[in-house]
Amino acid sequence: MADTTVIGFHLPTEEHGCMSNWYPAEFRYAGLRFSSVEQYVMYHKVMLAGRYDLAKEIMNSDDPAVMENIAGDNAFPEYTRIKNKWHWICRIVVRRAVFAKFMQHPELRQELLATGNALLAECSHLDKNWGVGISLRDMRWKSPENWNGKNDLGNILMEVRDEIRQLEMAVGEENLCFEDAMNAEANDEWNMSAAALANHPSYGRSVMAYVDTFANNFTRQSFMDAGTSLAEWEKKIRAKEGAAVPVLGFFDLKQDVYDISRRLYANARYDRIHVFCAKFMTLLEMFTRDEGLHAWAAGYQKNRPGDEHAGLGSFIYDEFVPGARKAGLTPADYYEIIDNSALDVRMISNPDVAWIQGLTREEILACVAWHFRADYFAEGALVRHSIGDGVLLKFFKALL
Repeated sequence: MADTTVIGFHLPTEEHGCMSNWYPAEFRYAGLRFSSVEQYVMYHKVMLAGRYDLAKEIMNSDDPAVMENIAGDNAFPEYTRIKNKWHWICRIVVRRAVFAKFMQHPELRQELLATGNALLAECSHLDKNWGVGISLRDMRWKSPENWNGKNDLGNILMEVRDEIRQLEMAVGEENLCFEDAMNAEANDEWNMSAAALANHPSYGRSVMAYVDTFANNFTRQSFMDAGTSLAEWEKKIRAKEGAAVPVLGFFDLKQDVYDISRRLYANARYDRIHVFCAKFMTLLEMFTRDEGLHAWAAGYQKNRPGDEHAGLGSFIYDEFVPGARKAGLTPADYYEIIDNSALDVRMISNPDVAWIQGLTREEILACVAWHFRADYFAEGALVRHSIGDGVLLKFFKALL
């Protein structure tokens, strides 16, 4: 571990201070605005104990030190009642806030991503749970074997860094933004029951973190009823018909479910596109290397394909084209993307590598879709030009 790169942080005013929960970076979550991660966490801590008066004090302050004093473990007697619940729920609460902060502040997000694969260490000698138990002034923090703390905050930051990096690869930097789910229509996961979603490995902990805030088992059993979807519970809560199901945490759960869904769907689509491009790379390269295939493609007519390479022509239109659409290479709004980006159709038709390198991932997919459009498909230009002249090959290479 001696050669491992470690980046330490502690106070918001020090180097890499944006990683501190005390760093002032306003973000919105589940219909509320918070001045820092610390405010979000302390608010949820006292609300779990039913101390609405303390929650109001926390929301009226911009000083993380004041918030911590209000919601400290020994600051209010009700903490002993919620201690065990909070002990495991708080990690999910912190992760949600950290993700929201960095997703809503591009400059902070870039600083986090710029840490690469370095270990991130919260260097506080007073905190052996969230930190490594060593002061930032004590250089021993640079060697993980010296740590005597769990470094939970550092670990959460590294998890969020990986999640954001994966999402960026899947949707492109230009589309990397926070999507507020507060008033979003129900997606597939939100139309599932709490019980069904709790059994999903990607959502289970988030669901149970909310369920564990319930006051009694009857409410828990009602909420976990397999016949009622989360979307139906939302309607009841908005209509104030949700019985004892708490509003606190419900829309936080919704935001978390939507964030997880977006990441999973984006990664799955990225994987499908990557696999498809890699699978058909050899086929596309054949047309640039084999003079006979290139000549066949140059004279190809969809309505009069001829006997030569008839099987290949059928394969392109029956397997390759439907497969590309299924893999997500042909976005339906490709014309809108092309118009909004003011892409030159002449370059889309006959691009050079340098031009393609200047495109975003979304723009490359729009260019691919342009080559798969109906008139190209019908007249055979997809084979003659897009495949035969190696145009799709250039775009596919850019997507890998």
